[in-house]
Amino acid sequence: MNVKTGKDWGEYEKNAWRPDSDWCDDLIATGVLVRLHEQGGQIYPEKLIRQDNHVLAKIPDGLAVRGGKVVWLEVEHARKSGKAMNDLAHALCIVAEGTCKEVLGLRPNAVWVAYADVPDERGYRIDHCLRITSAIRRTARKSVSLTWVVCTLSGRGVSNMTLFPEVIEASLAGVILEKLDANGWKEEDGCLVSYYGGRPSYVWEDDDGGWGYQLEGRVADRAASKSEAMLGCANCIVIDHIAKQATLA
Repeated sequence: MNVKTGKDWGEYEKNAWRPDSDWCDDLIATGVLVRLHEQGGQIYPEKLIRQDNHVLAKIPDGLAVRGGKVVWLEVEHARKSGKAMNDLAHALCIVAEGTCKEVLGLRPNAVWVAYADVPDERGYRIDHCLRITSAIRRTARKSVSLTWVVCTLSGRGVSNMTLFPEVIEASLAGVILEKLDANGWKEEDGCLVSYYGGRPSYVWEDDDGGWGYQLEGRVADRAASKSEAMLGCANCIVIDHIAKQATLA
């Protein structure tokens, strides 16, 4: 028999087995994909995507072809913060823009974020909609259309799911970053430079692999990635704009 085992079996402690920490995410993802399959959709679980993926930095919890759309499924249960949340928001923005790279011969172009109103692994209830919306607004260059999938858990899986489409508007920093990108980042003296209102923004890679950025006339700062550094420049422009408006008021 040609079989392949999963990568996570959980662990034993004092002769008792317990599942891995992602068991609830896997349960919700499987339940949503099964529902989509029942509705006639073609589904691809995460493990299959991982076997084929050579291009995506962030792997979805599943893909589904549904009504002419290629759905990128993301499941939220545990608390995300910092780089993990930024990476998630960046991936969802790229999919919503229709510029995601192909995987399994498919180009994801619709975003579904699934969650269940149950406590996380620490016993806390998390407002996933609020946290993800905030992260997307910080990251997006334009409005992002997505669908929230609220799952009801009962028995051994997802007994029901309710869809809530939403359009999340980009923050002012995201709008400014889109204009910086449109103006082009040109290489000058080891930096990438773009202009907004005639004022240059600088982004560069440090020797340690981190990234630095600076808006002319402001103190330089650091970021974890090039995209975060570019967004940092846009945020500096917003801060200066707000300060200027306050002065004129």
